Amino acid sequence: MDNFTLTETDLGKALQEAALLVHVKISVWDSVKTDRKIMEDVKNIHNAKGDVGYMRKNMLAGVDGPLKAVRSAYAAVRIRHYDLSLPWISDTASDRKTGPRLLPHPLLGRYLTELGELERVAVDALETFIPLYPQMIVDAQPNLGGMFEKADYPSADEIRSKFRIYKDFEPIPDGTCFRGLPKGMLDRLSTHLQVRQQTQLQQAQQAMWTEAKDRIAHLVDRLADTDTKFKEASIRAVRELVGLLPGWNIGKDSRVDEIASDIEDMLAGVEAVDLRNDKTVRASVVEEAKNISNKLAAWGI
Repeated sequence: MDNFTLTETDLGKALQEAALLVHVKISVWDSVKTDRKIMEDVKNIHNAKGDVGYMRKNMLAGVDGPLKAVRSAYAAVRIRHYDLSLPWISDTASDRKTGPRLLPHPLLGRYLTELGELERVAVDALETFIPLYPQMIVDAQPNLGGMFEKADYPSADEIRSKFRIYKDFEPIPDGTCFRGLPKGMLDRLSTHLQVRQQTQLQQAQQAMWTEAKDRIAHLVDRLADTDTKFKEASIRAVRELVGLLPGWNIGKDSRVDEIASDIEDMLAGVEAVDLRNDKTVRASVVEEAKNISNKLAAWGI
């Protein structure tokens, strides 16, 4: 990527003043359980031997709708965490969805507010599910037939403890964080950190542009197909870029404001209902969205 104004010597401190790292870990309970006994029965029926596979059963078979609602609510926290933050990786071959992520300071308040609201929804969904759980076990028994084992089921309190949302924030380190080593070693470690952070910053800014391209391309695809039912979420995802792009722009890329302005102009006064019902508005937004995509392509983004 071009257009970075940060130099290697001030990179660490500049990053600390612009962003922080955020970790989110989410754990949930899955009603699916591996059943070795049933697998052995299957092997005997088919005269099979050795490690031929495994059998997993849904302990709430046929009645697991409330549990799916809880899991979906917890997943929404993780999804929004990804939506508002950027990958912070030095190994370009690694999974971009693991480890700490970059959260620029301008988005911190929004991040805390939105994730806090989603956490409350998730906890409320869990507390709605817990009282239903004992009866769900009873209702699942006839669906499981001979596969039902009362001992398989954890208590309600155990299930509650398995649902967890953990968030942690930490500053981005700079070269001065190394202590107590010979000067030559400190210099080498500091240089290594600066080079790594330059790579991480480049990857984060590339992810910013990729997210913008993907959202705009999705909007074009949905609008270009007149037989596709257009949803509010598609236009909301693109309109959201008007605020996210400047917030993500810790590399100070001057092109960000231009694209954000183009998107704002494209969607000014436009609502999902207009795109569903007014062919002229729909065609105009498609054309402008394509122009934005072409501009990004011309920039090599």
